Amino acid sequence: MSLNLFPVIMAGGASSRLWPASDPLRPKWDLHLFGECTLLQAAWARARKVAPAPHCLVVAGRAHAERIRASLPDLPPQNLLIEPEGRDTSGAVAYAAGRVLQKGLDGVMLILPGDHVISPVERFARCALAAGHVAVREAALVTFGIVPRAPATAYGYVHRGDPLEPASKAKDEPLVFLVRSFKEKPDRATAERYVRSAEYFWNGGIFAFPMALLMQEMESHLPGHAAMALALSKARSAAAWKACAAEHFPKLEKISIDFGIMEKARKVATVAADFEWDDIGSWTAVGDHLPKQTGNAAGPGVTLETIESQGNVVIAPGRRVALIGVQGIAVIDDPAGLLICRLDQDQLVKQVSQKFASATHPMLPKNGPKSAGKRAARRPKARKARRG
Repeated sequence: MSLNLFPVIMAGGASSRLWPASDPLRPKWDLHLFGECTLLQAAWARARKVAPAPHCLVVAGRAHAERIRASLPDLPPQNLLIEPEGRDTSGAVAYAAGRVLQKGLDGVMLILPGDHVISPVERFARCALAAGHVAVREAALVTFGIVPRAPATAYGYVHRGDPLEPASKAKDEPLVFLVRSFKEKPDRATAERYVRSAEYFWNGGIFAFPMALLMQEMESHLPGHAAMALALSKARSAAAWKACAAEHFPKLEKISIDFGIMEKARKVATVAADFEWDDIGSWTAVGDHLPKQTGNAAGPGVTLETIESQGNVVIAPGRRVALIGVQGIAVIDDPAGLLICRLDQDQLVKQVSQKFASATHPMLPKNGPKSAGKRAARRPKARKARRG
């Protein structure tokens, strides 16, 4: 069975938990945390692994349009979709759906956050293709389930149900299950129970949506989003597209795709992802992916000397850094500022980031520019696998 796959990369705004490297005008996906390739460029490489460039879309805010064009030179200009304002992930999905619908109802949208770390790309591609085939065959919305590495309390969970037939008979084909329910971020005891049961995945925020089914579910649960997608699909010029978006976007409810569609959909399946995944939601997470020097995680370009110091994370490109008698701290040196904090309290970085953002950009909302709106803060409790 042929598969008409349309990867959609959601390139939202800053991560307040990665201050000072990321701020309201410097998105997380544009950071060079692990070498020459940015997180967005890595996401583009994954998209290109499963679809040609004309099928790959990026949804972003106006503040980051030029940065994206420079970062992804082979992105077709018409495939960079600039949101008039942020309306969370449901708005981004409906916006991209308008473009995909112009190709017909037989396509499958593959929703990809632009700021995740995933490897190896070959395993991701196999799971993506499997998800697309299962979505079409089962007439289901599909999420990627991440096998928990620990009883994390900062992620949403997917409770898997009965197994489904794999997409193919290949020996290494990923397992597929029906979804019984989505679970909120649990407390520690509940998370431990989830992991012990082996019936729960982390919700990775990656989805495969058959277009005909997606439109049916949108019409049932988010009719304003469905109306916008349909209207955009009929826009035959850039001017018509812009006018249509300006008319519909302000009326959209600001809500995540998880809460707006996935938890209410008639049939949802999950593909058991067999690749390494992280959403890089803290400096602790960044350190997990950096090379180690004498027991400390060191970013690119830093010269590190240590004496009786272990378990630290140091990001200071072009700097010489000495650590003496310290354990479990982050040292982040950036032109925008200097952060020194205990890693067991790195989720508090968000508070500092918001205070600096309010002082530096007083006209911006506390969680970043409106145009960045990939995952707005004013949503219900997180349904997807996001840290903090």
